[in-house]
Amino acid sequence: MNSLASIDNDRIIRTLRDENDTLRERIRQLEEALIHPVLPPLSWGLSPKQSLILQAIRAASPGYLHLDRAMIILYGMSDEAPCKRVLYVFMAHTRRKLERAGVPLVIEAVAFRGWRLPPESRETYDAAIAAENERLNLPRRAA
Repeated sequence: MNSLASIDNDRIIRTLRDENDTLRERIRQLEEALIHPVLPPLSWGLSPKQSLILQAIRAASPGYLHLDRAMIILYGMSDEAPCKRVLYVFMAHTRRKLERAGVPLVIEAVAFRGWRLPPESRETYDAAIAAENERLNLPRRAA
């Protein structure tokens, strides 16, 4: 009887490991779809979280990054995340940093919904990525 229980346990463990691997891959794919795969240039002086949000806004283009998605990117699914109004302050700081760095990037607010990059800003973002990659001798990556 013990050998049967052992076989069942081994099969259960194998099944759970396979399911875990599948779920991890699914999360990886969802994160890749949610966030633009290329970091903004370091010369822009953004914090890691500001870079993540900017990547997500670019990934959502030509649409917009919804407030709820921004909250998930910054705070995960935590029940202890701050209220969404914090995002408006966060975006104001991000815009100010970009302005101080001389980056002509406009992040438009979509009233009570989120943020987006207008076409000119998408072009600016992509050109900056290409220039940074060239400066660092990295291969070009499609936007």
